[in-house]
Amino acid sequence: MKTFTYGTGNPAKLDHMRRMLAPLPVNITGAKETGAALPDVDESGNTPPENARIKALAYYEVLRCPVFACDSGLYIDGLPDDEQPGVHVRMVEGRRLTDDEMIAHYAAIAKRLGGKAVARYRNAICLVMDDGEIYAHFGEDIASSAFYIVDTPHAKRVEGFPLDCLSVRMDTGAYYYDNAQDDTLGENSQTRGFQAFFKRVLALYEKSIPPFRDIKSQLDHPIVRQIMSHCVFDGSPAGLDKEAENYRGHTQWQFYGWVENGEIVGVCGFEVHADYVEILHIAVAENARRRGIGGKMVTALWEKYKLTIEAETDDDAVDFYRKTGFETTAIQKYNVQRWTCVKAVPPGHETDEERRARIYPIILSEYNPAWPQWYAEERDNLVRILGDKIVRIQHIGSTAVPGLTAKPTVDILLEVAVGTDFSKIIAAFSEPDYICLHGEGLTVSRDPLMVIKGYTDTGFAERVFHIHVRESGDYDEPLFRDYLIAHPDSAAEYVALKLRLKDDFEHDRDGYTAAKGAFIAAVMLKARENRDIILKKDGWTFGVRAQGILVREGKVLLQRPQGTNEHAFPGGHMAFGEIFSETLKREWLEEVGADIEVGALQWVEENIYRWRDTMCQGLAVSFLVTLTDERQTPLDGTFLSKEAGSHPLGEIIEFCWVPLEEVQNITVYPERAAELLARLGEGVEHIVYRED
Repeated sequence: MKTFTYGTGNPAKLDHMRRMLAPLPVNITGAKETGAALPDVDESGNTPPENARIKALAYYEVLRCPVFACDSGLYIDGLPDDEQPGVHVRMVEGRRLTDDEMIAHYAAIAKRLGGKAVARYRNAICLVMDDGEIYAHFGEDIASSAFYIVDTPHAKRVEGFPLDCLSVRMDTGAYYYDNAQDDTLGENSQTRGFQAFFKRVLALYEKSIPPFRDIKSQLDHPIVRQIMSHCVFDGSPAGLDKEAENYRGHTQWQFYGWVENGEIVGVCGFEVHADYVEILHIAVAENARRRGIGGKMVTALWEKYKLTIEAETDDDAVDFYRKTGFETTAIQKYNVQRWTCVKAVPPGHETDEERRARIYPIILSEYNPAWPQWYAEERDNLVRILGDKIVRIQHIGSTAVPGLTAKPTVDILLEVAVGTDFSKIIAAFSEPDYICLHGEGLTVSRDPLMVIKGYTDTGFAERVFHIHVRESGDYDEPLFRDYLIAHPDSAAEYVALKLRLKDDFEHDRDGYTAAKGAFIAAVMLKARENRDIILKKDGWTFGVRAQGILVREGKVLLQRPQGTNEHAFPGGHMAFGEIFSETLKREWLEEVGADIEVGALQWVEENIYRWRDTMCQGLAVSFLVTLTDERQTPLDGTFLSKEAGSHPLGEIIEFCWVPLEEVQNITVYPERAAELLARLGEGVEHIVYRED
């Protein structure tokens, strides 16, 4: 029987849910019954699904076991939209009402609407099975039937359900409390809806998740600790705490469980070495023994890694290993007889590529507060190695997001000047710890050079680094990092996605990265929308743009979509909180890859035009700019934007140096660009452009 914890402190709601689900093979426990301190949940959602998810995740973080939460919205016919209770049934004018205050408030609403009003609860449920599996439902099948709220309360009260005393059945006109015997829980549609949800969850979960699965995040679960107590030297609470910390502290130590009917019935801790798997602990729950579960876990290990399996055990357990195909050898250790157990595989069973995939798997770890320090120390190493060749260096990737579950690999974005000879950068990494990946064999398309550290002949070292070396510019990774830091809900979704993908792509790093692509692209779209001042309403889009005018040796730098002849001055949309000079500096670094100084304002444009199927209105301001370091960008010809390939519409932006005398012969916006360039420095001009 599967156990679920109901994330609520309301005993009446707990009892109600238990009665609804009584026919199912599930056990419903209350959050208070766990003995854990209940979380202080900030129910800040605007809909029942949002609040149900917030509550379920909050309880799961504390309890670390399958937990669900529900939320409801009350909707009353005849009330204006801005007065609908929705999810804020107990909140009125910012204050949480008591049961008695709720009765008085809603009785008054009913009286205002003629003595009774048609109402309905819409319910949502969110169930968190583990770090990677979340199920939610918000459907009519779990909504309540329509009923009346009346202005005269029933004499009966049930704590936690104050509005029930105002609720009247529409078919009989009787109070709910007077029809308790007729309103059988097992027969109403709402009960059937909740039962159907749990049946679907159990079926989907058991179908989608293998029985032998990663449960490292559940080391503190009472059932796991109980099973673990049978296979560790010290099975006391303190001893179990120590073993749990050992597993958390060693990224190479894996901890799997065997799960049947939603219950953990066996555990297996192991470490994957270069050429063999070492079983550290293995045990089966007392009520699940003599069912072959231990042998199933060994077989699962064998099939998963296809490696020799080794273990060390005592006289009590050696027969188990013999029965599962291990060769056993007696040894003397700790002044007692011990046994080494080996289940070997024949040589030549894997290719070099398969071996690399195996010894460098996808590993996910809970957030390690030491990661920022690892970055800081490696940053100092890189400064020592490259010195003034570094333009900018940043900590990126999941290890840069506090609290995020991540591969324990510190990603570093290292920017060098435009035009840098990468062969000299490679030569600087002469220390044997560094491996330089460069050229066509590099799968990370935007990195002309990637330097990795922490890859040994037998697997990962304790500290692993990916150093992405690129020409100076502005890249998506810092924006993605900052968005996740500012939006914990998106960060939680990202973790859930990674945990779901881990088993499918454990030995396929490129596949794992590709499978995250759609989520990352969606987040980047939201991140850019949140950053830039772009307003949309009724088919119109409004934006504010800053542009830079760079003139050097009789030529001006312009930009255009590749393959077109429509030019503009380099720049981009202004972000919230920026001033124009800050926008220009950011956009030129992002697009051109150059640091600039911003000079005098030259012209201001008001533009109204149609672009594709959208009417656009915008304000564009243009300033003189100069390069602070001419080594950062080509000073002649045509070159691609630093963000080439990342434009949301698939366009590739290129930059070109155009002689001033030729500007009049090409299409440049604003249309009077040639004459405006001829009058630079003569004052600020105002331009209005309106498309017919």
